[in-house]
Amino acid sequence: MVGMTKNTNKRILLILALIFTLFFTGCSRISGEKTDKEARKSGIAVDGKLQPIELAEAFIDEIAKFIQLGEEYKKMGMRIQSKYAYGYTAATISSMRLCVDTLLYISGEGATLDEVIGSRLDDWDEIAAYNYASPYPWVFEGLTLHAQDKLEEAKKCYQNAALNPEYDIESGDDIVYVLASLNTEELDQLKLKLIDLEDKIFETGIAEPSSCPRDEYCFSDIYLTALGQEKLKESGGDFSSAVVYFEAALEVNPFNGDNFVSCAYAALQAGDMDKTIYYVNEGLWADPEHEGLNLMADLLNERRP
Repeated sequence: MVGMTKNTNKRILLILALIFTLFFTGCSRISGEKTDKEARKSGIAVDGKLQPIELAEAFIDEIAKFIQLGEEYKKMGMRIQSKYAYGYTAATISSMRLCVDTLLYISGEGATLDEVIGSRLDDWDEIAAYNYASPYPWVFEGLTLHAQDKLEEAKKCYQNAALNPEYDIESGDDIVYVLASLNTEELDQLKLKLIDLEDKIFETGIAEPSSCPRDEYCFSDIYLTALGQEKLKESGGDFSSAVVYFEAALEVNPFNGDNFVSCAYAALQAGDMDKTIYYVNEGLWADPEHEGLNLMADLLNERRP
């Protein structure tokens, strides 16, 4: 199991401080008794220039930039990196939309939560699996649990988010405060923006969920690779039980040549030469100087008739 560093402990303490604050302000509204500095941090401007809904929409706009990044990778022929970018957006936007749906239901919208969600993704684990590198499914799941007074479960989700070095404490604090402060009309407005973006993401067909089970450390390619190696030992060298972890490691970090080597070697052991070549070629796009990938490419070229 991955150990916790001092920085990780610091992140957890900061998240716990946020939880403590939310326990006393409530999840439906943010207390109006904030100082000017605290109000600005929460997205509530004393001078009226910045409103919570505007900060929430700005957060969505920042995440949406990953779509453009995904398109740029696609044009460059970097398919796995494109999937990474689209998957990160899918995991973040869909989890935020599910959070908004839940807050709307708690506020009295819809006879059931299923009615509010409709046909959209409604499972936290499935949403997170689109890219475990995103910490936000844990954040938004935590807020929905918190809003339902499931405090211990919410606390665990916040802690899981804090483990991920991708999670920025300040922006994470902001978006939790902001969503907790929105009224029903503002939540409806935000949902329209989210579902429009959600539709654009999934219309491309690029984002796909991982088949690797979700846990709090799945953001780490090193951790996932270690799980794959454990499976190899347990199975006596059967790559079929390990490949799901090697592929998950590549999905959360498609810029490390080591992850391409693991997937290519697993494909080679399975006798899938096309997939082996695919991983080697894709890996050389991402990490052209990687010694292992270049060695595999040389060996594969030698075997060609």
